[in-house]
Amino acid sequence: MKLAVQGIACLGSFGPGADALPEGLTPPLQALQAAYEDGRAAKADTSGLKDIFAARSLRHMDHFTRMALWAAARTLADSGCHMDGSVENGNGRTALVLATGYGPAGPTFDFLDSIIAHGDFMASPLAFSHSVHNIPAASIAMLLGLTGPCATVCQLDCPVAVAFQLAWSWLMEERVDRVLLGAADEHTSMLAVTGKGIVRGRRPESGRRALLPLGEGAAFFCLERYTGQAARWGSLEILALGRPPKTRLKGWNENQVLYSGRVPQGAFFSPRTVFAEKVYGNMPVAQAFDIILALRSQTRPSVCVNFGELGTIGAIRVDSAKHKDETDANFA
Repeated sequence: MKLAVQGIACLGSFGPGADALPEGLTPPLQALQAAYEDGRAAKADTSGLKDIFAARSLRHMDHFTRMALWAAARTLADSGCHMDGSVENGNGRTALVLATGYGPAGPTFDFLDSIIAHGDFMASPLAFSHSVHNIPAASIAMLLGLTGPCATVCQLDCPVAVAFQLAWSWLMEERVDRVLLGAADEHTSMLAVTGKGIVRGRRPESGRRALLPLGEGAAFFCLERYTGQAARWGSLEILALGRPPKTRLKGWNENQVLYSGRVPQGAFFSPRTVFAEKVYGNMPVAQAFDIILALRSQTRPSVCVNFGELGTIGAIRVDSAKHKDETDANFA
């Protein structure tokens, strides 16, 4: 399950663009302390959208969709595609897949608040429309002129790995020529309070790390079929999505491994293990930011691992175009 990466872009509390992330991955990765205040991540700045789209098209757009739209548009530009999903040498079919853990949480809580305040019959219809988890992906597809399949993956366990598997399936079936794949989550005070409550309720023997400040942001990738030819940013390979044996996980740790989210007891660590969430905060889609960090790295191939609640593992190997080919022995 290998994919070629032709374009990337991301946005978060650390700033706009992949260049705002650290260049190196040498542990321990230094945190961007200025991004956090009183346990809350700074809001991602989406003001750059006004330079890409007309103000009227953004008037009623919520913060979650704005983050995803900014990263999606920048990714298309980075890959050489136009806003209609085509490339300079001809039109192509471009699909869109959006992964998220919580979806547009802000509008969802606003809609619930309107129900509590005004009752079922007077609840806000605008908040309801924006709370539907498929709406952000549909809005992005319309504004970017993408006519291929469009899907949203919303789950707390390994949403990024599931989205990559869906993109790979569409490409291998030749339903599309490329897939614009994104991952996004936003910070809200309600999610932050809930997260702190979950940490307080954890048993000491659970072996999980303390919850980092809740982050927010969006990361996107322009993916094509892997043909063995050099891609602009490198290639990705889905190593596992399920419950692989612990011996395989131990083999991955012979190389550089980036862990995001919960890490249960029994996980294998090495001097090359990187916990990069401290840069962008804790969120279900943190694995997407791990992948961008690895693609920008000049070191050997990396494995980005995300653990689900019930023992599931989503693992993706990242081969950056910046480093030379290395042995695949430890990934068998």
